[in-house]
Amino acid sequence: MGGFEDPVSTFNSICTHLNGAGAFQPGFEKFKASDILKNLFSESSFDNQDIQDFILYWTQTAFNRKVNQERASLATMDWMQANDLKKDYFENAKIMGLVTAKVPLAESYDETWVLGSAALPLIWKMDNLKNTKELKGVNLGFERFLTGKRELSNMGALESPGFIKKVADFIGVRYIDEPNSFIERSDGRQYLNYAEGETKKVYESDLVRYIYQDCFNKPLDEQNLIDVAAREGTARPDTGDTIKAALNKLIQEAEEKEEFKTGKEIIILITSIQPHIERQRIGAQRIIDNELKNKGFAHIKISTHALAPELNEQVALANISILHSDMATLISEQYLKITEGKEAKRDASHLMFQSRQQYLKENLPPMPEPVLLGEMVREEFPLEIALKEVGSHLSL
Repeated sequence: MGGFEDPVSTFNSICTHLNGAGAFQPGFEKFKASDILKNLFSESSFDNQDIQDFILYWTQTAFNRKVNQERASLATMDWMQANDLKKDYFENAKIMGLVTAKVPLAESYDETWVLGSAALPLIWKMDNLKNTKELKGVNLGFERFLTGKRELSNMGALESPGFIKKVADFIGVRYIDEPNSFIERSDGRQYLNYAEGETKKVYESDLVRYIYQDCFNKPLDEQNLIDVAAREGTARPDTGDTIKAALNKLIQEAEEKEEFKTGKEIIILITSIQPHIERQRIGAQRIIDNELKNKGFAHIKISTHALAPELNEQVALANISILHSDMATLISEQYLKITEGKEAKRDASHLMFQSRQQYLKENLPPMPEPVLLGEMVREEFPLEIALKEVGSHLSL
């Protein structure tokens, strides 16, 4: 991690406390995360920023998601097969706000942004949006559906082959009949095997149109759709790309309205599903604030609220690897939120999972020999058990 005056002593101290807590032996049940909380950070070598950075660095191990990797393809770890550990983890995920429903905090919004466009989650979002508007009477304002210009492929439960064909039929795209309706490409995914001479393809935006039509029994107006192409050098647009595109549209429209010129705050309802919603909302707010500042629109005030249905326990336990990864992402968003604009000992990119390996490769000095390690040295700190015990204490 770096940033310590005496890194060798700090390293040995960490190893001593980890060993005392049972980290260097194979039995998860013998590891005492509470001992780490009690003893490790009481050392005088750790100040508050060190503790924040340490928690971020450790929890980023849980992220375990490569650049451009889909959440549905995350590997399941051994501990995720144990029902007692999974259920304990679920209870702590509740405390951290990763599974409970997010309800509107206002009765009326200027805009509502719907994030993400995988089939099953999108159905949940649409249903929740409909209930919020029609049953709870919340004014959602202008609705924007944020999606990326990415061709649909079969990603397990998210987009089934049958669902993709329904979307193709909906927009009039021709494809080869069964059993050759799908074909595998070089990325290992199954795509529609288009009929000879067919020039159109099936994209995520088509999926949004199809589900909207089915849910609300009317077509989606094109002005409500944010359809973003991938940046050069990237496989697909991410949530940040779609938020920036939606914000640009909003700025253009707000500049023409007198009430926003005089300082009226714009309130946006960000809607998604658990466990993603809160880290998406925090990330969206950060992007919005930075874009407004950098583009000279500081006079436009925007705040965000969250909307998401509760995550069913059975669904959560069946997708524990995704819950685990999003926990790490939420902590990183909270970290960026509370450290923004403050003097830092360490660059946040040096702590993040997807960027720290290159930094370590280029800057890591020879490692000292640890002390008091016990019989078995694990390659990774058993983070999953630590989080089970300390989830309620991670107050970033």
